[in-house]
Amino acid sequence: MRDRVSLARVSRRLVARRTGQVVAGLIIGAAIAEGAFWIRDRGAFPHVNFYVADEQLGVRLRPGATERISFGGNPITHVRINRDGTRGGDLPAPGGNEILLVGDSQTFGLGVEETDAFAARLGQLTGRPVVNGGVPTYGPDEYDAVVEEMMARRHPKTVVYVVNMANDLFEANRPNRDRHAVWDGWAVRKDDAAAVPQRWFPGRGFLYSQSHLVFALRKIWFERHSAEELGPLRLGAEHGFASEGNWTDLINVGKSAGTARSHASTARHDQIRKLETERSEVTKATFEIEGKIQSTAYQAGIQPPTELDEQLNGDPVATLQAARSTIGDIVAVDEGESARAVAVTADIIKRAAEYRRDLEKELKKVKESDKRDNATEALGLLKDWDAQVAKLRRIDASPARMLRHSSPLLPHVEKIKALCQANGARLVLLVLPLDVMVSDREWAKYGAPPQDMSATAVLVDDLTRASEEIGVSALDATAALGAAEPGAFLNHDLHMTAKGHDAVARALAATLNQSPPSIPTGALPEGRTRFQDAWFDHRSIHGVYIKGCDATEAAEWLRIYCFVGRKAPARPLGVKVIQGGRGDVMTFTMPRAMLFMAAYKPGDKLAVDFAWSDRVQRLEETDKGLKFRPGRPPTADDPTGPTPLETKLFACLKETKQMDEAGYKLMVGAEPDCERTYGDDCERLVECAKGDPASPPDCPRGSVNAGVLGRCHALCGPGRPACAHGACVDWSGAQICE
Repeated sequence: MRDRVSLARVSRRLVARRTGQVVAGLIIGAAIAEGAFWIRDRGAFPHVNFYVADEQLGVRLRPGATERISFGGNPITHVRINRDGTRGGDLPAPGGNEILLVGDSQTFGLGVEETDAFAARLGQLTGRPVVNGGVPTYGPDEYDAVVEEMMARRHPKTVVYVVNMANDLFEANRPNRDRHAVWDGWAVRKDDAAAVPQRWFPGRGFLYSQSHLVFALRKIWFERHSAEELGPLRLGAEHGFASEGNWTDLINVGKSAGTARSHASTARHDQIRKLETERSEVTKATFEIEGKIQSTAYQAGIQPPTELDEQLNGDPVATLQAARSTIGDIVAVDEGESARAVAVTADIIKRAAEYRRDLEKELKKVKESDKRDNATEALGLLKDWDAQVAKLRRIDASPARMLRHSSPLLPHVEKIKALCQANGARLVLLVLPLDVMVSDREWAKYGAPPQDMSATAVLVDDLTRASEEIGVSALDATAALGAAEPGAFLNHDLHMTAKGHDAVARALAATLNQSPPSIPTGALPEGRTRFQDAWFDHRSIHGVYIKGCDATEAAEWLRIYCFVGRKAPARPLGVKVIQGGRGDVMTFTMPRAMLFMAAYKPGDKLAVDFAWSDRVQRLEETDKGLKFRPGRPPTADDPTGPTPLETKLFACLKETKQMDEAGYKLMVGAEPDCERTYGDDCERLVECAKGDPASPPDCPRGSVNAGVLGRCHALCGPGRPACAHGACVDWSGAQICE
């Protein structure tokens, strides 16, 4: 009996010893394996592993976390998260001239050291404190939330909203909480996470987030089972995820955006055309009624006050035009009531309104006393006039300046712009392109042949231009990154290298040094009129004469049209503006005619050469007004005949049936920006050449549509280059080169 008990004890001890040896062996083996994988991985993981779940944002970065990261054969980088949950050391106390950057892994600086990320480089270049609010996996909804949170906590003076073209377009309407979940510190796709149940056990969080062995085993298991059970399950932060869309999706979206832009342009054109047609008809009807009222009032013996008559230079029609104006016309920031009412002063408006009131009273007295027909007619005209003016005010209350570009991300930009304005901060948009959008050489690292990415350019262009149209500085980093190639992006990955980050930081610093884009409001400055409206009351100019040319004026517009017969000895070669025109100039040369039209007021410096095959005559301002200088022989610097664009425009005018035989009614200018914008679309090209607001030209970056004709003018002012031509002037809320 004792022997059996002793034997059992010995057996149990042996089993325990063997079990301990096995456990110890497993532990030692696991430790060795862990060490082996740690050495293989050089102590680095390929993804961020310190996420914590967040109900609103999906994930946040765990304060105090540190990690070594390396992927795609790229160098190891070190990451630390401060107590505010952003990359870098602890932030200083709020205040000062702080810059906040919001974005995803590109802004975070995944793949480069903390000091090499463009957030840190921007701080070095500007000398300003910079908060790197970039978080891998975030999209536009999360960017908005971070700005709101940081605006309340830290009150930054500048917000840089960084859009990553790799995925932000696809994430614009899908918040991160619907896209990602947190597993043991890792971010995983939420739909994939739902397919695999989690089993908790002691130490799971530490093992699954810190063990290189466990990470390797999980990776092998997931790769083996993904095709059969899990679908595209992947662990990690940005790197390692299939983005919400890939380059193929981006191309397709770009193509559809190009089509959408074309449709939007057509819709915008039709909307403005309808407004402009109605406005022209109402303006003409109003003008005619005003003339009739003044005539019948004169016959009834009712005259405006002497002082008002003197203020308006004895212009009877201008009296009523002033009477239908309001004080708001002087300070309005939109289109204004009507072109000729913009320049009236408060005193004139007051006196004219009194005249309008007295006129109606007197006409009623005349009607009651002797039933004069002219008084009855005038009272009826006053009612018609009121109705037309009401229509004109309704039209002018319509949006005078419609956005020409749009983007799925524009609502986010508008939202943050409003938030920044409310808090006295400036918003800057930074757009980071996909690596293969920057250079075809980037395709090689993916083992793929180059693809045509040109269709994606419209996506960047629409976003940046739409942002500029609402007054937000926008930087497309494509050119800066292209200049940094080769070497702007990591190996086998779309993230930027330190070289790429530096290029972006320098371009961003330059953008911050510029003043925000000042986009013209659409209102006409004092003393400027639409020439289409003004020409209802044009007149010939006496004393400005050369054979074959007619000179006319209306408001501040000057028009000279020269036409020769088929057998004329000299043919027109072109018009060359040497000086003047206030930034609103039209010139056009045809086989038998040439046109010059520009804004001009007495005292302006004006010099224009009219070139003929046998002479050149200069029109210029003299002590006695505008005069033509005697002709001189042509030189090599003078025009030599219709340009290719003028020839094309001439053919388009014929095709659209807007050209009479002599062209005496023609008001059109050969503008290269119009051809660049509308190409062979004759209808839109002619409209643009006429200064039609329904078809303005697309302007190069740094330029805006301005002037009465809506031509492209370079922006000027603080932080912008000096004007290459003309002076820097204020125009409708912007500063432009005139």
